[in-house]
Amino acid sequence: MSPPRKQSGDDVPTRRPINYRMNTELNADKRVDPLEAEVDRLRDRLPPSTVIIGGEGDPRPATFLQALGNDLGCDVSIIACAGHEPWLERPVEFAAVFRGAVRNSAGES
Repeated sequence: MSPPRKQSGDDVPTRRPINYRMNTELNADKRVDPLEAEVDRLRDRLPPSTVIIGGEGDPRPATFLQALGNDLGCDVSIIACAGHEPWLERPVEFAAVFRGAVRNSAGES
């Protein structure tokens, strides 16, 4: 018999803090070609059932994800009490949203 599945992210090991300096250096080229410049291209390539899933505590504000979803014409789901890794921090909630998105894309209700 397999062990029971974990039902919350409370026992997830402490994650390392975000290294903003390193991210700035790695993403320097993105300032020249920001994501916003690619919205039309992305919108044309994304399936209509696309869902953006984010955490309310992500350093990238939920308002950015909601605006991006609006620009792309896709749904956005923000998971409460989650940050940059909602699949680790709130696995049950993330799984519910993810499964719902997959069911929706398959035409199930």
